[in-house]
Amino acid sequence: MLHRSAGRTRVRPRIVRVLACLAAALVWLPLPLHAQYFGQNRVRWERFDVQVLRTAHFDIHFDKAAEPTVRETARKAERWYERLSSLLGHTFTQRKPLVLYTNHPDFQQTTLSDTPLSEGTRGFAESLRDRLVMPLTGVGAENDHVLGHEIAHLFQFDMARQVKGGNGLMQLPLWFVEGMAEYVSLGSDDPNTAMWLRAALAAGELPGIDALTTDPRLFPYRYGHAFWAYLGGRFGDDALAAFFLDAVAVGVRAGIVRTLGVSAEALENDWHAHILAAYGTLLEQRENIDVIGTALSAAPERGGFALNPQLSPDGAWLTYIGRDALGQVDVRLRNMATGRDVRSFGNLARDGHTDAIAFLYASGAWSPDSRQYVLVVTRAGDSELAIFDVMRGTLLQRIRVPGVQSISAVSWSPDGRQLAIAGTSNGQGDLFLFDLAERRTQRLTNDAFTELHPAWAPNGRYIAVATDRHAETDLAALAYGRLRLALVDPVGGRMRALPDLGADARMINPQWSGDRRAL
Repeated sequence: MLHRSAGRTRVRPRIVRVLACLAAALVWLPLPLHAQYFGQNRVRWERFDVQVLRTAHFDIHFDKAAEPTVRETARKAERWYERLSSLLGHTFTQRKPLVLYTNHPDFQQTTLSDTPLSEGTRGFAESLRDRLVMPLTGVGAENDHVLGHEIAHLFQFDMARQVKGGNGLMQLPLWFVEGMAEYVSLGSDDPNTAMWLRAALAAGELPGIDALTTDPRLFPYRYGHAFWAYLGGRFGDDALAAFFLDAVAVGVRAGIVRTLGVSAEALENDWHAHILAAYGTLLEQRENIDVIGTALSAAPERGGFALNPQLSPDGAWLTYIGRDALGQVDVRLRNMATGRDVRSFGNLARDGHTDAIAFLYASGAWSPDSRQYVLVVTRAGDSELAIFDVMRGTLLQRIRVPGVQSISAVSWSPDGRQLAIAGTSNGQGDLFLFDLAERRTQRLTNDAFTELHPAWAPNGRYIAVATDRHAETDLAALAYGRLRLALVDPVGGRMRALPDLGADARMINPQWSGDRRAL
């Protein structure tokens, strides 16, 4: 549901064989019984020069072009192994294969999963072959989290096999398994988890253990993470492995009694009381969105959504990504004067120009004259830019940006001549400029730091970005600091940090004010 701010800046399937991790929306990928036919009908657009890097505990398969980034990822994998082995008191019984793809479009071509992989899937662990498969996104902290999450699944597979006479990992509920992997890879604090808990508390719908297991509407990753974080805080991390093994042996509810010494009902009540204590006062003090903003769209039908709202430079139009109850995704154009949608464009079923619209981790941009819109799409296994005539809803051109394999965000320069692009090349995320007339790419950054969400200043002198390029980030130590805002000179690429708003602020997605004086 979209809101306009008033003066503010602002089938639960059983676990079968595949565990998939998504950064913002984690999804469950059940593997059918015909697993031996992995990828038999998958379209493959690329041919990879596959190499194998052997570390102490992993065989890492990768495309040679991404070797520098893969070597960094190998260090992360071994660090995660040491952390999780110590935490869970377990060592691998054999080496594990890790398959790394250079970017997300390449990852979506994998034949190692029989389930189609969406834009949201950031990796999966598969127990049949005891292997991990994931793409390199160019965001160091995100890669590290997903890697830790999936290696945690490899530990779960290994540990569950050693429980004799138990029900096995495959009988455990999804929230339990994924929540544990999120907690050990992410820690106790996460803004997304906090958002889900606040929403549930405000609605008076905090879920119980049985509801988490049976109700498909309850997001298992976030609620599971919240439950395991509560357990770690109350009983200590030393109890995690014992609880997991007992749950494999006798089930979750009986495992709570056996390991933690309380009933499932008492634990559930205490968990809910803990959530109320953490967020109750905050919710009482909040300003209601219906008071400070005006609804621009009705709540979508089940299965639908309205995402990525972008106001045109002249303020007359709004674009957003919509999906209806039948699963059709397109870009909708709304007249701000009438409050009505006037047309849509980019629908794959109608025009067939692209394989998919990228909308979960990618965003398009208006042209400065408010007549065109550039959208990030995938086609034939690669990221492309599709430029549309907004008023007619027609495709004007498709652009495959030289030297940029995966695109996450784009911003149009005020003179209409260039696009600022956040994307990846050979597994490394950087900032690029693309000249629309000359069809030429200029690389503004070229290192392992992260640059996201470019926003061109109205005067054309700077590009605002979210970046981890500051003192908290230590690339040698594989330590990634919080994202902060900075200004980049589009001529030479020099970067100037903006003031830090503090640890409680999430500094992403910069937007320039309408009067062009503030960010």
